[in-house]
Amino acid sequence: MLYFILSLFGEADQVRIKEIYDLCQSDMLRYAAYFARCKKKRRAPQLEAEDIVQEVWLKISQNWGLIGKDWSPSQIRAYMLTAVKNEVLYLIGKQKQTETLGEVPTDDDFIERILTEERYQSIVAVIKAMDERYSVPLFFHFVQQRSIKEIATALKLPVKTVYTRVARGKVLLLKKLKGGEKNG
Repeated sequence: MLYFILSLFGEADQVRIKEIYDLCQSDMLRYAAYFARCKKKRRAPQLEAEDIVQEVWLKISQNWGLIGKDWSPSQIRAYMLTAVKNEVLYLIGKQKQTETLGEVPTDDDFIERILTEERYQSIVAVIKAMDERYSVPLFFHFVQQRSIKEIATALKLPVKTVYTRVARGKVLLLKKLKGGEKNG
């Protein structure tokens, strides 16, 4: 990373940049990793310490004149670590702005989905309340989407019996859903 950073600056500043790099780089990486980890616990997207520090160096190169030539090493270190913290906060804010909610359904689609889900749940409830001869094959066939042959094997019944129970169960289910029959 040092060579990349040095390439951002003119030859006259490269010696000072190398000194600042040697003074701050390991602390900057450690601080960036710590800060990113803390923010990640708050469900912030993952940030990589090296990426954060590289962004800081890019911004430092663009604002090189802000670092005073007479600053002490502790002032430079404090400035660099503050820049790391600010970059983490900036990146988290930027990522939160770009997060999408996914496809947001229109009001009509939303209502249709809710009604479909409610209807599905009510149909499953009616199937479960039916006579076991019909409820078990119907549940396996329509809820678990098993074939007639799979149901016959699971229930140890002939395929024709399962087919008949599913067919009769469908008729009973439709009657119950229309409110025509209370007992199955």
